[in-house]
Amino acid sequence: PPRRESGSDSMAVDYIESKGKSELEKPQWTVIKGRVVDLSTFRHPGGNIIKYFQGIDGTSAFESFHRHSKKAQLMLKSLPEVEEVVDVPEQKPEHVVVMTQLLAKWKADGLFEPRLAVSTAYGATVFGAIVAAVALAPYVPISAGLLMGTAWAHCGFLQHMGGHRELGAISLVWQHFFEGLCKGGSASWWRGRHNKHHAKTNVIGEDGDLRTTPFFAWDEQLAKKVPDWSLRTQAFTFLPALGAYVFIFFFTVRKYAVVKKLWHEVVLMAAHYIIFAWGLSKAGCGLSDGLTMYTVAYAFQGIYLGFFFGLSHFAVERVPASATWLESTMIGTIDWAV
Repeated sequence: PPRRESGSDSMAVDYIESKGKSELEKPQWTVIKGRVVDLSTFRHPGGNIIKYFQGIDGTSAFESFHRHSKKAQLMLKSLPEVEEVVDVPEQKPEHVVVMTQLLAKWKADGLFEPRLAVSTAYGATVFGAIVAAVALAPYVPISAGLLMGTAWAHCGFLQHMGGHRELGAISLVWQHFFEGLCKGGSASWWRGRHNKHHAKTNVIGEDGDLRTTPFFAWDEQLAKKVPDWSLRTQAFTFLPALGAYVFIFFFTVRKYAVVKKLWHEVVLMAAHYIIFAWGLSKAGCGLSDGLTMYTVAYAFQGIYLGFFFGLSHFAVERVPASATWLESTMIGTIDWAV
């Protein structure tokens, strides 16, 4: 196997500076379980998410994303190793040991076991709110839209549970129901975006969930990329902008499903609109009130989700691009207060 030198500060600096360069200029390798794997000709089935681990140790990320995948294990074994000497940013072994111990303890405590009764009660409550909003639409379309938007936001939380496999064998069915049928979205589009978020949590330039420039900024580094007038007014414009921004996803999500030929998701989207149109018609709702309710709901879900998203993400410490996956996860996604 190739000889590896321990990481250095210069390597971290070089890696950070490389973020503005093309993909071809990045190191074409990653380290998985002690092997320096050649990525120069490898096409990752999950897309370009693997680029986030070029030039660093990706073992912890591989174990987290592919621990239960026999196909991933076989694919890893088939990849060649690089022959040249590489300089790998060091991952502190004590971090790996402590995190492994914590995961074992949490698993033994039953924290990863599905809570089907509680989850079902939550899902039924949200579904009931959707039905109530449809029934109220002919009488108070704006209020019904706010109720529907709140329900759709919680559909987002529910499908998030499915995307993280919190419900065991029914996780993906659960996710498609709340994201596809109830919301009219794409579960696959969400998983691709969310996997990238968890691949490089709170890493500027790599975590797409932090991409708010040139309109908004949450620290001194990002503020340099935002006009002064926008910084002065962002406390007032952020939430309304979320309501407008969500309509962009209306088109990108549907385009994604068609381009990727995810016909089962296209069918769920179509069923979403057919069922909603039928329900509004049965409730005696006219076209104008129906569109008002739906538009208000769509905008409000963006504001609702974006507000809670901002609270949970933007206040968390930023992570340098040279950080390992385990380091960025420990800083950006674990609530150490529980």
